Amino acid sequence: MEFNKRELRTIISALNLQIEVYTKIENKNDIDEDDLAEVIMDRGYTESLLSAVEDYYKQLNRQWLFSRSQPPCTMPASAHCRNG
Repeated sequence: MEFNKRELRTIISALNLQIEVYTKIENKNDIDEDDLAEVIMDRGYTESLLSAVEDYYKQLNRQWLFSRSQPPCTMPASAHCRNG
């Protein structure tokens, strides 16, 4: 599955918000140990996912910048299609 840059930025923002929610839940005083352990595990998974999405986003940016820095093809149209 491929995503465009805008979709990836949206996913990154959503994951960051989810991590904030997990952090707020962790800081509550009235959470029991089992729930706290689950929240910590979920936050860890979300942070790992965020890292992977950010890496993919950076990779797409590098590819996009590289493709934009290449000069346009100057080969004549007749050279593209040779009919043997």
